[in-house]
Amino acid sequence: MLWRRPVKKCILCLILFLALPAFAAISPIQSAAKWTCSGSGQSVTCVIATTAVVSSGHLLAVWTFWESSNGSGGTYPYTAGVDDSGTGGGANTWYSAVGPTLQLAASTPTTAQLFYAKNINPSTGGDPIRVTYSCPYSPGPPPTGNPTCTTSPSITLAGVVVAEFSGADTMYPLDSVSAGYSTSGNPTYLLDSGNTAPANSNLMVFGGGITDSGTLLEETNFNLIQKHMVGTAGGAITENSNAISGNNVLQRATACIESGSVCATTSSGNWLMQMAVFRDASWTVAGGWTPVRIAQILDASQFPGSDIGAKINSASVAGAAPGFRVHIPAGTYTVTTPIVPAASGYPYILEGDGGGTILNFTPTSGIAVTLAWSGPGGGIRNLQIACTGVSNTAEGLRFNVGAYGYTENIAIHGCGTGLHINNVLHYLHTFTGTHLYQNGIGLLDDQTSENDSFIGGSIYQNTTGASFTAISSDFTFHGTSFDDNVTGISITQAAIIECAPCHFENAHAPNVEPQYVTVSNGGQYRQYGGWFQDDKATGSQTQFVTFGGSHLILDGVAINTGGETITQVVTMTAGTAELTLPNLNAAVYIPSFNYSYTGGAVIDHPFKDSASYAPLAVQVNQNASVTVLNAQTSGPAVTGTGSAVTLYTYTLPMNTLLPNKGLRIKVYWQHSTGSASVAYSLTIGGTSVAGENWTFTSVDHLDATIMNVAGSQSSQSFVVDLFGNNAFAGTGFSNQNINFANPEVIAFTFNVASTDKVRPYLFTVELLQ
Repeated sequence: MLWRRPVKKCILCLILFLALPAFAAISPIQSAAKWTCSGSGQSVTCVIATTAVVSSGHLLAVWTFWESSNGSGGTYPYTAGVDDSGTGGGANTWYSAVGPTLQLAASTPTTAQLFYAKNINPSTGGDPIRVTYSCPYSPGPPPTGNPTCTTSPSITLAGVVVAEFSGADTMYPLDSVSAGYSTSGNPTYLLDSGNTAPANSNLMVFGGGITDSGTLLEETNFNLIQKHMVGTAGGAITENSNAISGNNVLQRATACIESGSVCATTSSGNWLMQMAVFRDASWTVAGGWTPVRIAQILDASQFPGSDIGAKINSASVAGAAPGFRVHIPAGTYTVTTPIVPAASGYPYILEGDGGGTILNFTPTSGIAVTLAWSGPGGGIRNLQIACTGVSNTAEGLRFNVGAYGYTENIAIHGCGTGLHINNVLHYLHTFTGTHLYQNGIGLLDDQTSENDSFIGGSIYQNTTGASFTAISSDFTFHGTSFDDNVTGISITQAAIIECAPCHFENAHAPNVEPQYVTVSNGGQYRQYGGWFQDDKATGSQTQFVTFGGSHLILDGVAINTGGETITQVVTMTAGTAELTLPNLNAAVYIPSFNYSYTGGAVIDHPFKDSASYAPLAVQVNQNASVTVLNAQTSGPAVTGTGSAVTLYTYTLPMNTLLPNKGLRIKVYWQHSTGSASVAYSLTIGGTSVAGENWTFTSVDHLDATIMNVAGSQSSQSFVVDLFGNNAFAGTGFSNQNINFANPEVIAFTFNVASTDKVRPYLFTVELLQ
């Protein structure tokens, strides 16, 4: 549970919580505090000495807070670091346990952070602890530069507390952490770090807090160690909880503003609170005990190793059961040691802190991360893997999981191959929110698969987006974006690949001729919905799809071009195809088509830049025909008048639409100037059959299909598909009673104020019979 309430600027009170179990697990040795550090510039230090020389193997904990300014009254992002390189040696490695946590409600922003050093080495010449508050600046654009560093940054107030403990685990002492702060306008008398659920039984709680009003009193079950007054407005307190042994409950650190010897429930202040829970060294406790873990969650940064790769490998060795998790804290890490599977062969989860965990794999060959086990489950989530560039042969992630594996919210870029699915036979994997970009091959599947799914995500700016080179691969993309790849999807064996739907575009690589799908050697490709978008304004593209496989399905795929001539949507050299492409959306346009083709045929339906269209009859599955009755092309933008303005109109002659026959009407337009909501309407004989109110400035369109019922010219069913803001916007259905024995005026209008303009692009009326 996280409590959040605000902190105002004033002299601050501080607290430190030390939970000291009564059963001799972790015990306090000494503590010291310094409350009045300050300074200015890009580096400010605060040095505090322990009261006595520390002892080998103990735990040191440091809590610090700081108030900072950039010289202009605004927030300045100082960061804190700790070292203890005292005379006589003894320097230790320091880890951040919790924070930095920022309290923005203070007029001078306040930040706090908690550090620790495990299994410490003492110094023979004293043990000064130095906290350095840094404001690094290097010229250049963000995130390299930090220009506010040049505007007289300062630390107006900082404090440091150091404490030494015996009996802590010397290898992996950190169990869990929490932090809380009050929110603006809601100060309270109670300071509360919020709950955490420890994974171990014998514990010690270490916490630090800060408030801006009143002196502090230890809460129930906490014991006072020392008090410290700060000016006249507040004070500081250190305290420890009663013993925690055999723990099976949530833990928290609390204190309160005091009145005499009780909590002042009518008082209030603004505060920030942090807490870390440490576990004891179980093998040093008389009689011993076994930690009871809620889950196997291993912090990779706490394990031995020359780099984060080696630390992750050490952590995976410690995993004692299938399903354990190896967590990588946020940070940018240089990885030279390849991350390999657990020696136990247990499936596990490798996880980071979202985009804040970045693994930079520096070798130009080899594999950055390998997940490999025969058992089901496990995967990787919430991190980035970066290689040195597409010219290398390094792989970002080799996924050798047998079944039910997953990736979630990961990004892989700059590798020879981004994601390599390589288990000999794999099935039912799920790749969700996965982004593969700027690789030689984004995704490579070269082994037999069954029913794998790639959900959402993006595969862009690769030489080849996705490559399938194995017989009997069965893989489906759901709503995936393939942008700016030289080749989007390549299928070179008898694999079955499906998109439902997918988006292909060359928006950020306008000089790349898009080859969205290539298929050979018996492969099958099926796409239901989505887009083939060519953003080039000039030139000629031979085809979007080159097909030499066994069967191709393109159903409802929108074909867009920015002006370039597409001479063939598909070139076929083998196999059969079923094409239903009703949404040809561009200033250059040919009506939709629906054909079936047999092996060896070449699909040569033109999609060319042509300014005029004669009525065109096209056979649909050899059972029906389509006749273009009217086609009107683009014109200049038209200014709104505050009432309905006609963009296109056409009078349908009497008795054109006979019983059991239909019309298909398509309109393309763009809200080219302004941002007001525009009311669009399609009417037939004065009856509105479609309409929408949009602010979109994209090229939008509607497709309306009208069918007379059998035996009547005055009873119809209408279906209208709307496309706005480069996406499908919805389908509407209605029944109408328009008498097509009479001439009927078909009109498309818009209504908006004179501040806005709408440009007509294309209008067609087709007779379906």
